[in-house]
Amino acid sequence: MTSHLLHGLWIKDRGLQLWIEQVDGHKIVLPEAVEAGTFPPVVDQILEGKTFRPRMKVHLRTPKGRQVELPMPTAAFTPEEAVRVLSQLSFLQAELPAATKAQRATIAPDLLWIIAMYRGLTRFVQAGRVTLKTVMMDNSWWPQWQLSASLAERGWLAEMNHTAPGILLKNGGKDLAGVMANELPHWIANHILADYRDEV
Repeated sequence: MTSHLLHGLWIKDRGLQLWIEQVDGHKIVLPEAVEAGTFPPVVDQILEGKTFRPRMKVHLRTPKGRQVELPMPTAAFTPEEAVRVLSQLSFLQAELPAATKAQRATIAPDLLWIIAMYRGLTRFVQAGRVTLKTVMMDNSWWPQWQLSASLAERGWLAEMNHTAPGILLKNGGKDLAGVMANELPHWIANHILADYRDEV
């Protein structure tokens, strides 16, 4: 059994929040409390230099089933930054030598769901299943990529939302898959297209 778990939350307009649980006693801890080599090396690189601050109160369920709300120290990543982080973590869903089985076991189911959501959205973007919309920000109109609204996308989002861990829905909203589908495709598309900017 692993000693620590890396958890994730997705909060509307705030993006990805990562936090660490010490399994023994179910304590919330900072990265310094985790022995080197516990997490996959890529996780250590992602967390290196990140400040964990109690940015928000998080709804949790204790091992005895009691609902509590606690100020949670998290490492925060905007949706744009989250694309980089989630692309680095995507390999954890396959058995690759970049992480041992024990290290992969340190990734909590909630974060694995977020990674799966990112991977699915990325596949849709790579397949060209996006359109452009304009959004008003800072008194200006800006173009933004959005996931197309066909039956395939809507069905997949409904399935993903149905399989989301309760902690994610409690903190991120009942339509968390829809929230992520509104926020991530633009940044995924920008990330993919970045390599082609110089060619235009």
